[in-house]
Amino acid sequence: MTKDYVNHLHVLTEVKIFFEEILHNIDYYLGNCTNISSIDFKCTCDDGYKGKNCEITVDLCNNVTCQNNGVCFQTYLNYTCQCLSGYKGLHCEIAETSGIIRTYVAKSFGYIAILMLCGLIGFLVILDALKYIFGIDPAKSQ
Repeated sequence: MTKDYVNHLHVLTEVKIFFEEILHNIDYYLGNCTNISSIDFKCTCDDGYKGKNCEITVDLCNNVTCQNNGVCFQTYLNYTCQCLSGYKGLHCEIAETSGIIRTYVAKSFGYIAILMLCGLIGFLVILDALKYIFGIDPAKSQ
């Protein structure tokens, strides 16, 4: 064997060892992976990741229920509930004072409108009863 051939083999061996070292201790996605045998490896995943190769992002919103139609958004290693107007809190569980007042005012206007319609209908029924049952026409002048 020539000296150049031996040097070439030495360089190739060094390159092979370098790449094997990288493959055996690769940081796969977001974790540290090491060989546990010649054919298997084990990864210790960083927070927020799981799977054999740490390739799966943990869905932190999976078991979270945002109340009052809030929507869960995942942030880095955490989650947040985006609340609708009138609600606040970690899970949108707190009704803001302005929202409570707005709800009562809206209900009050609804009740008043229903009472006014009932009063108007009652008034028309009384006018019809006077005219057709008792023969008194309230619109006719005497």
